Amino acid sequence: VFSVGCKKPEPTGGIELIPGEDQLFPYRTDTLTLTASTLREDSLRTDELSSTLIGAYNDPEFGMAQAWSVSQVRLSTSSAEFPVVYEIDSVVLTIQYDGYLYGRQGTPFFVVNEITEDLVLSENYYSNKSLAVAPDNLMRDGMERVELNIPPTAENSASFPPLRLHLDESLGQRLLTPSDTEALTSDANFRGYFKGIQISTLAEPNTGIFNADLVDPASKLTVYYRDLDGAEPDTISYSFNITSDCARFTRFEHSYTGTALNGVEDGPIDGSSLCYLQAGAGLKVRIDIPHLLSLNDFDRRTVNAAELIIPFENDTRFGPPVQLVLLYQDQNGVMQILPDQASQTIGGLGDFVKKEYRFRIERFVQRVLHGDIE
Repeated sequence: VFSVGCKKPEPTGGIELIPGEDQLFPYRTDTLTLTASTLREDSLRTDELSSTLIGAYNDPEFGMAQAWSVSQVRLSTSSAEFPVVYEIDSVVLTIQYDGYLYGRQGTPFFVVNEITEDLVLSENYYSNKSLAVAPDNLMRDGMERVELNIPPTAENSASFPPLRLHLDESLGQRLLTPSDTEALTSDANFRGYFKGIQISTLAEPNTGIFNADLVDPASKLTVYYRDLDGAEPDTISYSFNITSDCARFTRFEHSYTGTALNGVEDGPIDGSSLCYLQAGAGLKVRIDIPHLLSLNDFDRRTVNAAELIIPFENDTRFGPPVQLVLLYQDQNGVMQILPDQASQTIGGLGDFVKKEYRFRIERFVQRVLHGDIE
């Protein structure tokens, strides 16, 4: 009796059939050097966006941030006429929520100012633009604090009642009986008379910045008045609308005094231990990969996968963003989207279990190695 044993050959995938000069040899490295720094964002264009930001917050790490929404208002008719004898009942600015809050809802102190400088729809407005405004707060005395009721998502916004800000009745008088007798004869004349409004809140503890949809039909400035011309007083309303034809933008302001970021206005802050990223034209992070071209030392290299993994710290009050955006700076200093972004494979969503963001950037790396991107 003979017993014969054999060893199953290791699978080769047919590599022995491929000529040596045509074979691809896989390499993997996670030791590329990264250097990072935190920089102050200069400004962002914020005009005519679908959403605006309103409010303020104080973050122990990032300091104070404040957002102002600036917009024109328009006549809701081609011209407007009002009774000779009337009495203002109330003036209400309604603002439709857009389903997002950073910070806490609280009961912020609202400030609404009249703009005294022309807004022009055809002009570009950036986040650091400051317009001249009248000093008086248009909010009705004693009603400046308004409790927020932010819907959990933008999809729920339509089912939530809009924010209602009660303004001083004297504004209604100026709108219905303007000192310029031609102001109500056309929308252009009205916008020359009443140039618009600026909305924000005071920067206090337990407040936040929320999204608003100013071009939603629910967002408008409404004057309620009683017509005293007839035998029986009749309560009527007239709305001054905010539409896509209104010039509007969001203004941001940040203060890093008293934080680890103090001095970032003067230049980059080293990110060897921590980097800081802040929306609202706040802070950005620069990442350099100084030895990336050393991958060209591998023979016949082709990049199959390349990932940039960015861990983050979580905070229950000031949570991290859902997604980050990655850009590269070209040889002319202009920021460009990565080719992986154009192909919609880049990722960048936050993993709140692993506490990290992942970017797939193999197309970018391959083009850098080829010399297509410098």
